[in-house]
Amino acid sequence: MNSEMIRLVSLISIGHLAYAVLYFLKSGRSLLLVSNSFVIASALFIGVPGWVTCIFWPGWIDANYLLISVLGFLFSFGVSTVSFLVRTVFVRTSPPPIDRQISLSAWRFLFALTWLTIVVSVLAMVAASMGSDLGPLPSNLAYLAVVLSFVQFVIAKNAPVSQTTRWLVLITAALVLVGYFSAYFDGGGRLIVATLLYTLAAILGFWFPKIAVKRAILFGMIPAVIFFGYIRSKTGDFKDVLVAADGLESVFGPYQICASVFEHVDLGVMPLQNFAPLKSTLFFWVPRFLWQDKPVGFGFELTKHFHPELMFQEHSMAATYLGEMYASFGWLAVVVGFLVLVLGITWADLFMARLYVLDSGDKAFLMRMVILAVLSAGVFDYVWVGSFTFFSRNVLRLFLLFVLAGVIWALNILAVSGRSVRLDRWTPTNDTRAS
Repeated sequence: MNSEMIRLVSLISIGHLAYAVLYFLKSGRSLLLVSNSFVIASALFIGVPGWVTCIFWPGWIDANYLLISVLGFLFSFGVSTVSFLVRTVFVRTSPPPIDRQISLSAWRFLFALTWLTIVVSVLAMVAASMGSDLGPLPSNLAYLAVVLSFVQFVIAKNAPVSQTTRWLVLITAALVLVGYFSAYFDGGGRLIVATLLYTLAAILGFWFPKIAVKRAILFGMIPAVIFFGYIRSKTGDFKDVLVAADGLESVFGPYQICASVFEHVDLGVMPLQNFAPLKSTLFFWVPRFLWQDKPVGFGFELTKHFHPELMFQEHSMAATYLGEMYASFGWLAVVVGFLVLVLGITWADLFMARLYVLDSGDKAFLMRMVILAVLSAGVFDYVWVGSFTFFSRNVLRLFLLFVLAGVIWALNILAVSGRSVRLDRWTPTNDTRAS
């Protein structure tokens, strides 16, 4: 029985990976659609771990592992199929404009936004180094600084600026990227780095109509994953890189923990979480000193249940989005979650595809492009851990983006108003009455 189940999990996992690669390359042209991200992330965190578990831990394979592998593939197939059909009906198939021009006002807006973000991120990093408790703000501001400086570099060739300016934005983008890695990457936070690079690739997808970017992602993904595991591994042994806790266990572990969640919920050992994961997600932004009883993230609940000895380290575990769904309301949450994902991802894909063929280079286009690129990359956070990590990272980044853009907009309004006042003061009137 176990050998038959191992064979089934292996076949489903390999099929899941093959389907993900095919859909990723063939759907959306050069765009990294949200459905592209969901399908490839599902293959990475459910398909590949299923196959790896069959190789290294075949004795673990049971009905729950088989169920999760099947669900992971069905979610990927359902989401991608609906998205493809809707886009086929509602989006014209003409290729995107190759020479989309950026308006001068859009360039100035992006330039100001980029430099404001860089300055604020540096100030936040300095304040944090001096002992200020700013939580995730410095790293997320730096994340945005990298993204915006890269956008500035990519669009410079289509903007009405000099060659000297184009070289300057290239140097700026390189320095910001190097500064980010120097300040925030020490071997941990590998998924954050991966999603950052994926966000930059999603930006490129709007400007290069070929699928070379997608091919580069697929060819580079496995070596990058192994490399990240190697730099964290204590021994450097290949097997340790694959299976040790300080190697790639964080990639394969959530799939295995998800199987334990299904088993423990079915046995009644783990009580249903009901709305607790949703509440912790929606109110992640509320400081705990203002709400002492604020629900903790689902990852901390997993640690409390499976490894309470790690609670003092504030260790957070992951069980993929399927584990979070099933632990909330059982099969009801799985069914409702599937429908929500289909609707949300299809809408995002439709919006992204329409933006792709739009011959526009205004401020609204640039903002929407950045928002969609961040969300597309953020899907990896959701598939890997669940809603809490997705919201606490990506929604926070977008919130900071809106705040900084609002500051630029307000300063622009004040500047325009100031010029109007000065012009009114010196503009002659038609009043010819004698004084």
